[in-house]
Amino acid sequence: MLIPDEDIELVKYLQQPQMRDKLFRAVRQLLENETQNRPLVLVFEDLQWADPTSLDLLETLFPLTDGGSLMLLAVFRPVRQDAAWRFHEIATRDYVHRYTSIAIEPLGAEDSRFLVGHLLHVEDLPERVRYRLVPGDW
Repeated sequence: MLIPDEDIELVKYLQQPQMRDKLFRAVRQLLENETQNRPLVLVFEDLQWADPTSLDLLETLFPLTDGGSLMLLAVFRPVRQDAAWRFHEIATRDYVHRYTSIAIEPLGAEDSRFLVGHLLHVEDLPERVRYRLVPGDW
């Protein structure tokens, strides 16, 4: 998609922090407008792999959950060393009235076999292949 010349002129001389601030404000304004008329759910999967700027943007959206019909659903591995852990810390500290953390434990061997069997829809999947997908006692 080509950007019109008049739009390029508007941002041509902006420095990176200014561009970032304008972009963040534009996203916030868009979401504020969207949530005026209907509820909105934003889903962020695998947040542990998100870049720092995306995580910063997500953090700036927290206040919108207080003022509108916005739900932020973030799925990430609970590893304290990952940058995404900051999302959890901020939400727990500053938005406890809006934040619910749900820890999902790994499936056991029996449930994993059941899941593999139903997802693959293969009746005669060889045991060695099944074991590679779900190691454990067979």
